[in-house]
Amino acid sequence: MLRLLIIVLSLSMAPIAGARDYAPNYDNINNQRWRCRLCPFESTTTREVSTGIINVTDSEARFGRDTGLEDEGSELSLDGKFVSRQASGSYWSIVARQLALDARQIDIQAGKSGRYDWTISWREIPRNTWTHADTPYQGRTELTLPTNWIAAFSTSELDVLNESLQTLSFGTHRKRAHIGGKVNLSSHWVINAAATRETREGNKESSSDFFNLAAAMPMPIDYETDDLKANVVYQAKQGLISLGVNRSTFSNHDRSLIWQNAYPSFNGETRGRKGLAPSNEASGWSLDTQYRWGNTTISASHRDTEMTQNDAFLPYTINTQITTDTLPALRLHGKVDSRQNKLSISSRITRRFSIDLRIRSHERVSGTPILALAPIVGDAFSLGDKTSRAYSFEHNKQQFQLHYRLFSGTRLTLGYEQDERERTRSEIEENEEDRLSVKLVSNTYKGLRLALTYEDADRNASDFQAITNNNPLTVRYHQATRNQTRWRANVDYQVPNTPVSVSGYTEQRDNDYPNSALGLQQDEDSSWGLDISYQPSDTLSISASHQDQTLNSVTFGSNSFSVRDWTSSTLDQVRTTTFDIEKTGLLGSRLDLTLSYIYSDGAGQYDTEFLNQSSRFPSLISEHRGINFTALYRASEKLSVKLRYYNEDYRSADWALDGVTNDTIRNVIGMNLVSPNYDISLTNISFTYAL
Repeated sequence: MLRLLIIVLSLSMAPIAGARDYAPNYDNINNQRWRCRLCPFESTTTREVSTGIINVTDSEARFGRDTGLEDEGSELSLDGKFVSRQASGSYWSIVARQLALDARQIDIQAGKSGRYDWTISWREIPRNTWTHADTPYQGRTELTLPTNWIAAFSTSELDVLNESLQTLSFGTHRKRAHIGGKVNLSSHWVINAAATRETREGNKESSSDFFNLAAAMPMPIDYETDDLKANVVYQAKQGLISLGVNRSTFSNHDRSLIWQNAYPSFNGETRGRKGLAPSNEASGWSLDTQYRWGNTTISASHRDTEMTQNDAFLPYTINTQITTDTLPALRLHGKVDSRQNKLSISSRITRRFSIDLRIRSHERVSGTPILALAPIVGDAFSLGDKTSRAYSFEHNKQQFQLHYRLFSGTRLTLGYEQDERERTRSEIEENEEDRLSVKLVSNTYKGLRLALTYEDADRNASDFQAITNNNPLTVRYHQATRNQTRWRANVDYQVPNTPVSVSGYTEQRDNDYPNSALGLQQDEDSSWGLDISYQPSDTLSISASHQDQTLNSVTFGSNSFSVRDWTSSTLDQVRTTTFDIEKTGLLGSRLDLTLSYIYSDGAGQYDTEFLNQSSRFPSLISEHRGINFTALYRASEKLSVKLRYYNEDYRSADWALDGVTNDTIRNVIGMNLVSPNYDISLTNISFTYAL
């Protein structure tokens, strides 16, 4: 037997007659994406500085709302990138963007692969809303009128109104500092920690009133938010467990806004005051686990958070001529406890059959005292006590999905979802919604993927509780009985043997509210989209897309809190078309070009029918066209030049703004705001030099 085995092995190792030796050709293998976890790290260093000029042709808040480029003129662009990686696995990097603009950002990272990582970042975010708002008010937290102001009951009689206007801007500037780190104590234990501080300064449009006499005015913003979080993770081959803590505090450095009354005073007071956003804080802990057993994965999590707010109350009014009751408390002593639980189970039972189960619960328990308060309306009189509405709720959701592979490339999914909500001190105390879904996905035809989804959901509501001044015939739409249907179809097709791919979708959602005598009766949302891409080579890609969305709704109303006597209908449409082309490798791989185009237009139509007579608000219109062209030329190994040209043409119409000057409405002082309409170009040329 041993001799026979030796003979067989010898024959199997002997060369076959006529066969040639095999020599692999590694030149034909693309190994760019190969990764070796045990290979040594490569030492690399990158040092780049980029500078240039950005020119904007006109001033407009909307154009520069997130970039800080809202003013006409030229600005300096300054970027930098410094990256170092060592063979030992250590690395560090500094990346700076737009250092000379209000939207500057700096990111610093360092660490050692597999051992520790830490990051420090600084970001500034401008959010401009209006650059030309006119107001007679001066000041920040205490607004005053000119000394020669003569009050009158009608804006047309305010003689010095127009001559005392000053122009101001609305917007905010955020500054966000972040530091975070991760330490791998061993192959199983990891610690993460992070701290973030964000300040937000600026102002926004607000309003005030003395009963039926109102004025638009600026409101100050001076916020500070601190977020701290940390967690420790134990991970093994079959799962992990993570325990975390977090704390967040919000501080408003301005407690109230005081303004001078622009109209003739009554009850003896010439000033008004209102409270601003109160400071608050939240802290909590979390537990996350995941376990894999064969073909089954189980995930569970728990979140426990306590939120408090205890700023001191302001008096009912600063009008000393009005007699008020004593406040029932000096502070709110607001407290809310929130607990969330999630459980997810995914299991492949057989090669064809798998299931997903998800259970979620969210409980909100209010510990805030219920107070009887007597607010003063328009700093004039009180309508009596109103009870504060500190409420609690429970929200439970169960989802179950069954996946079955009918045959190769085709899968059927059946789903069931139950959503239950219970509330205290609410008009509708209970809702329960059942949702059934069917989804079919097929890849049976070469290059073609088809997905069809249908959902049907019914939500019921408990009896109406008359605990507010809301009309009992009108139930808030997010709590009312509702019937919902939704279907969606997706098609993706890669044309065989061509660089052309096509994808499209269409979706329809319908909501009906059968038990709502007044209020929202039905709304529909229909949309479709088409994408086409063409990539004949690695250096050229072309794509185009179009999306269309239509929303409409019908609402019933009553002038007398009883039967319907008027109907309102809305129709909103948005259409968006994009085109992108990218060509690289021109002029001996020195020049790369990109061109993007976007066109979007939207319109809103609002009709009201009352006593068989129809009336229509002027349509809301917005039209946006953008062209973005970039050219990158690598002049040498160290120097590259980038040219960017961007043009944005925006047209809009809003009947609530257009034609409404500061004295158009008899009892409202406005701000002369108009809908944005502009055609602005941005040109940026920058030089990047490798040090």
